[in-house]
This record gives sequence, C-alpha cells and structure tokens, in this order.
Amino acid sequence: MSEVKLEIPTENLLKLPEKAEYRMKKGQASATVKIRNDTVYIDAACDSLQIMCEYYESKYNLYKNGYDELRSMQVDTSEKRSNPIKTVFISFFVGVVIGILLTIIVKLKFRIL
Repeated sequence: MSEVKLEIPTENLLKLPEKAEYRMKKGQASATVKIRNDTVYIDAACDSLQIMCEYYESKYNLYKNGYDELRSMQVDTSEKRSNPIKTVFISFFVGVVIGILLTIIVKLKFRIL
C-alpha cells in the first residue's frame, strides 16, 4: 500500500512564492500542495486506487445494463400475459350464458314436440 505524508509548517506554506508548490511521491501515491490567491489547493492521487475505481465502475455499468435489460424483458413479458383472474371470470360468464341458452333451446324443443 502506497501512502504519502506531507507535513508542511504553516509558516512555510504562507511564505510560498507564487506558482510554487510542494510535491511528494511515494510508490503509486502522490500529493501536491499549492497556494493561489489566498486559497490552499491540495491534490492527491493513487494509481492503484484509480485502477480499482475504474474496475468497479466498469463492473457497476455491466451489472446495471444487465439489470436494465432484464427489467425491460420482465415488463414486456408481463404486458403480453393476460390476467388469469379476468380469464376465469370471462370463461365462467360465457359458460353460464351458454348454459342458459342451451336450457332455453332444449325446453322449447321438447315443448314443441
């Protein structure tokens, strides 16, 4: 693990000339301290940390795209599938109507004969 510790006394930091900066690098870690117009800027970076961030970001995007694709497939499937309760009630109603009609037809036919 790379780690940079940059210790600068406040007095030295305030006396830093314009466009000058403190830098330190150790292994894959680096740090830069500079002053611009009464503002202290500190930049720190670590190559291995950046590589890990890029790796996990790519994995996140891969999983997110897969999830979005599965989600859209699930929505399409549910739109195509009919409501089974609605189908049962419609079938029952049609059966009752056909039964009533057949009963009426049979009674009329036997009365006539």
